[in-house]
Amino acid sequence: MGVHLVKSFENPVYTSQLVFRNILSALSEPGIWQTLPECETLPEFESSTMSVLFTLLDADTVLWLPKAKQTEAVQTNLTFHCGCKITSQQEMAQFAIYDLEKFLNDDNIVLSMGNDRYPDLSATVILQIPESVDLTSVIWRGPGIENARECQLPLPKKFWDKRQKFIAFPRGIDFIFTQGNRVMGLPRSTRITLEEKN
Repeated sequence: MGVHLVKSFENPVYTSQLVFRNILSALSEPGIWQTLPECETLPEFESSTMSVLFTLLDADTVLWLPKAKQTEAVQTNLTFHCGCKITSQQEMAQFAIYDLEKFLNDDNIVLSMGNDRYPDLSATVILQIPESVDLTSVIWRGPGIENARECQLPLPKKFWDKRQKFIAFPRGIDFIFTQGNRVMGLPRSTRITLEEKN
C-alpha cells in the first residue's frame, strides 16, 4: 500500500498567494494571529504548518525535521508537493519545524543565525504551539508594533529565556508560531518583556 498524498490547495495559485500575504502580515505585525484557509494535513503537522510549508518551501529551500517527524509519509509529501531538500545537518537548514515541548528540551540546537553582513541567512523556526488555558502574558515591542502589544500565549518563561540565546541583532532566528489554522510571527527584531505578576 502506497503512501497517502495529502491534497494541495484547491486553488493553488490563489490560495498560496493568500497564505503568503497572511504570513507576511504575521511577520510585519508581530503578535497578531492570522487565520489561514483550512488545509489537509498529516498527523505530524498543524493545518497551518502544512499551509506554510506548501507556500514557503520549494526546490531551493532546505528543511530540518526532528526524527519523530521524519516519517516516510512526511518526506514523500514534502518532496512531492514542495520539492524541498530535507537535511540532517541542522546548521544548513533555512527552515526547521519543532513542537514546543521538543524545542524547550533540545539543548543541541545549531540553527544558523546568519552573520552581520548577511543576517538574512538565518533560519526560521516553525513552532507548533498547543492550545491551552495556561497562558503567559508578554509585552512585545519593535517594528510593526505601535508602542507595545500585550500577547497571551501558552509559552512558558523557559521559551522566552531560550529565545534570547538566538538573538544577536541584526543576527537571529525568526519564529512562525502555528496553532490550528492560525499563524503568528515573531521576528528577531521584536523585543519581549514578561508581564510582572502582582
